Amino acid sequence: MKRSDNPTEYLLLQARTTSEWDVCDFAIVRIGDAWKTKMSERLQLISQFKKDNDFSHVAWSDIVEGFYTYSESTTGIMLQKEEAWCFIDTMREELQNFEEVNTELCGCEFKIDGGGYASFRAFAEQTDDSFYTHDFKIAEILNKI
Repeated sequence: MKRSDNPTEYLLLQARTTSEWDVCDFAIVRIGDAWKTKMSERLQLISQFKKDNDFSHVAWSDIVEGFYTYSESTTGIMLQKEEAWCFIDTMREELQNFEEVNTELCGCEFKIDGGGYASFRAFAEQTDDSFYTHDFKIAEILNKI
């Protein structure tokens, strides 16, 4: 896996966890044509709430390729502290070599707020821990792809 300045099929998102014993540094999302269409439709949907001061967010069930921790020998460090995301060159088979979080995850949600900021959050199967990406602006990604 390596960082790319050009749009690719995969997006690496900075991520964290509420777990006291597990570690999470990033999540990977496949951003193919279906993803692009779905995100455009979701942005269109929330546009009707821009003037509603009481609107918080809309959430959907969704999936990510996985939540991972950095193994510098495998992934290096891809994101600077101030970055929420970057494009990466990788192959689906290569994802199996990344160090996944230790916790068994049982569900994932995707939410967008009224400003078009989004995040993914996955839930631990056995505890109340969660794994989540930093907020990112969907339009910023769509404008680059």
